[in-house]
Amino acid sequence: MNKISILFLSSIMLLFLLAACQPNSAQKSEQTEDDEASQELPQTIGYIESIDATLMSISSELKDTKTKILFDITDIDESTISTLKVGQKVNVTHHKEVMFSNPPQRIAVNIEILKE
Repeated sequence: MNKISILFLSSIMLLFLLAACQPNSAQKSEQTEDDEASQELPQTIGYIESIDATLMSISSELKDTKTKILFDITDIDESTISTLKVGQKVNVTHHKEVMFSNPPQRIAVNIEILKE
């Protein structure tokens, strides 16, 4: 009986020790979010080739289809989208990730109209 109780207590202590050594995943995810927020998002400057409710196409030069990039603009507020017109020069802040498509597609975070 004595050996069983010692084995039982040893097992419980081992479980507590293992549970205490587990990495704190919540703390790691907070650090990852802070690291991403501190990194500056890339920007692309170009001319609007086409625009609709969800997508905007820009290129570095007017009528230049070789450098066209599509931007998902669903996260941009309606008041900003309503001011955008084909031919305007814009500065688009976007996520670094590129979706596999031709032309490449990115997710816009902010759109600023530039004066020429």
